[in-house]
Amino acid sequence: MKTKERVAGVVILVVVTLTAGFLLSQVYAVASPRIEEQKRKEKENLCQEIFPEGKKMEDVQVGQLPVTIVYDQAGVKLGQIVQNRVTGYGGEIFLLVGVDTEGKIRKVKVLQHNETPGLGARVAQGSFLKQFDQLTLEQLYLKTERPEGKIDAISGATISSRAIAEGVRKALNLLAPTEKSGSSEKDL
Repeated sequence: MKTKERVAGVVILVVVTLTAGFLLSQVYAVASPRIEEQKRKEKENLCQEIFPEGKKMEDVQVGQLPVTIVYDQAGVKLGQIVQNRVTGYGGEIFLLVGVDTEGKIRKVKVLQHNETPGLGARVAQGSFLKQFDQLTLEQLYLKTERPEGKIDAISGATISSRAIAEGVRKALNLLAPTEKSGSSEKDL
């Protein structure tokens, strides 16, 4: 009798597990397109913040980093947006860096960070990030590091400030040859 009860218990457990797995896969199948659409809209909104006049986007891979090429209504290339990450004081900092066709920073956005609240977290604020607008590769250093540097570090958060500047430099370095040479997106 005990053997029959154990077998029945195992069979019930297997049926419940298979049913739950099937139902979960069905929920995922229904939700997956909606999730992907939401991600696409979020990315589009972020790109619109950096290039408001952008109408068409094309995703490519440059090296290890995802890059979005942005075009206007007429199909003229406005610039590129690089997704990058660097290590700050509190861990990884995820960035979006918009670069125009002249090789200047269009805008920098911090997507996610774990920096110290009240100190390093201030690197995500507009007052700090605005310093990067229209800078070139040579200017993307803290003022205390190099004479040509244009970035004021946040007091008490030098590591975080330096990390953002480094991340923006790396992004611009990645795009500098294609932006400065005027080559097309086909050359990427």
